[in-house]
Amino acid sequence: MAAETVVRVRLRLVLAGIMAFMAGWVDVVCMSRYSAFATMMTGNVLYLGRTIAVTGWQVTEKTEWLPEPIFYLSIIVAYVFGLIVHQAMERRLPQWTATAFAPVLALGIMALELFEASGSTASFLPPRWNVMLIAPIFAVQANIALRGGLGTVTSMATGHIHSLSNYAVQACIGELSVENMKKIPVSAAIVVSLALGALAGAYAVNNAKDPPQCSLGTGCEHLGLSGNCCPTDDGVFLGCCRSSKRAHLLLLPVGPVLALTLLTHDLMFRKRQEELPDDALLSPRSASGSESPQLLSAQELELAGGSFSVCSQRSLSSVSSRLEENIEDSSDRSTARAMAD
Repeated sequence: MAAETVVRVRLRLVLAGIMAFMAGWVDVVCMSRYSAFATMMTGNVLYLGRTIAVTGWQVTEKTEWLPEPIFYLSIIVAYVFGLIVHQAMERRLPQWTATAFAPVLALGIMALELFEASGSTASFLPPRWNVMLIAPIFAVQANIALRGGLGTVTSMATGHIHSLSNYAVQACIGELSVENMKKIPVSAAIVVSLALGALAGAYAVNNAKDPPQCSLGTGCEHLGLSGNCCPTDDGVFLGCCRSSKRAHLLLLPVGPVLALTLLTHDLMFRKRQEELPDDALLSPRSASGSESPQLLSAQELELAGGSFSVCSQRSLSSVSSRLEENIEDSSDRSTARAMAD
């Protein structure tokens, strides 16, 4: 049992790191491709406010047919839609939610990448708006990480940096609890993996770019063009450029990796959920200090409820006695004043 707990703790650390790495990779790729985030809605909210102040509600060349604020607002709405879909599925398949979503999310990302790499675009939707199809996918992944066996957010570093700072202060003053000590590796792994994912994503984006000169292996050399082609001096990528196709395959490996992590999540953490009895609740800390939760039986809950009611009655009786004393004091004072008059 102890060995199984150790395996789950280590696997939880690995899964958190992989999901954080994917988040860093995906956001960097989406920033270079769409000038928007697919996993971090805080960045899109900031862009929303900035575009309202800078460009207003004018249609720009990037969005082509809608104002910039509508673009970022649509991404946020799509992300919320993904959260709603996940919670609806979680009610139907509480123990196999990640497994149910794994093939759908993986095939969705891969199909979108192949669609963009082929150069095919919907006539009514500019290519930049494809990020709205990616955002709900990672909304589901984020909700699985938060509400599932990981129990934390893997796409943002601010909260984990905040926690690590608090843990460092608690360690210095000797008040770091065992429970908080167990959270340090996961938070540190998420912060480091996010940075590594962003670094790897930026390197991949830069490596996917061809030299701008038409004659240096850009795919346009056979056309006999001179000067810059990828992009041109006006910033336009010609149709013969290979860089746009390679850059639109960077999210292709994310699909299988995402599916594998979600399947592993359910296989490892579903057994622990099945072991919980129906008449038990999870306490914040295990008595043995292990990763497995401590259970409160129905009798213990009844005793706890009785103790709570006793404490409540004592508190109420104490408050009422104080009120009676205050009333008696005020009445005595008023009587004394009346006699003095």
